[in-house]
Amino acid sequence: MGARRAVLVLLIAFAVLAAPGIALAARSFTDPKGDAEGARDLTKVVVSNDRRGNVTFRISFAPARLRPSDGVGIYFDIDRNDATGDRFGADRCVFVFSPLRGWELDAWDGSQLSAVARGKTLVRRTATGLRITVNVSALGGKRT
Repeated sequence: MGARRAVLVLLIAFAVLAAPGIALAARSFTDPKGDAEGARDLTKVVVSNDRRGNVTFRISFAPARLRPSDGVGIYFDIDRNDATGDRFGADRCVFVFSPLRGWELDAWDGSQLSAVARGKTLVRRTATGLRITVNVSALGGKRT
């Protein structure tokens, strides 16, 4: 495939996944506009969770529309061990193909991240980008 694919890598703090029964305050991360160097420009990520074990990512881009060659990946290092998982230590990944042509939940199978059952995962387009909600049970954790 000759299409260039921009992949956004987001690593979530273990603390958000470690205590799914406790609703935490949302964490917000901003990035200045205009520094993407050809990739889709990420401007803001808001991460929150709820008492049911759902972790939600609200991801904003400028402009908000993703191009057909764009992809968004949220990578999770569930066991907090860089020696396991992919080259960055990721054990799980939610990858969104653009423009929302589909998405998959991947898990490390010993040699690569491969698609697995989606579980309680939801991906939606928003006015500013994407909203991705994944339950910790889909990530190999325990939900409450």
